[in-house]
Amino acid sequence: AGPLLLVLGCGAGQRAIERGDAAYADGDFQGALGHYLEAEREREGAAADQRGRELEQRLLNARIATAIERGRGLYLQGHFEEALDLFRGALALRPEDEQVQRWVRKVRRDLAKVLVGQARERSVESQFAEAEALLLEADRLWPGNGEVLEALAE
Repeated sequence: AGPLLLVLGCGAGQRAIERGDAAYADGDFQGALGHYLEAEREREGAAADQRGRELEQRLLNARIATAIERGRGLYLQGHFEEALDLFRGALALRPEDEQVQRWVRKVRRDLAKVLVGQARERSVESQFAEAEALLLEADRLWPGNGEVLEALAE
């Protein structure tokens, strides 16, 4: 979902919005966010309420896109907990966003798998309390998963 293409008048705020739209279209979500914030500071006049709502939507889109981009990068680097924090933050901004919901599920699942692996390593090392704690966290992240339940039963 890209930014709204609306005529918002002229002036410095409009130019900032146009720069934000261009940055967003180029995939530079952080840059777009900066331009939209600049436009927000510039808005004034009779049409400010309508422009404000449109700008808020653009800001929200840019914030979510930035979180997805950064979260995806962290995920690909194996930083699942940090990625999950970013995706949860994006989900708090727009709970109905299906793309963010998919990322949250994916990261939770993969983090749970990592925790199961760590728990098995702890069990081999006879660190049973740590293993159980890891498995309980994995079950919290991915409730009802067979691999987690099987490991808990061991």
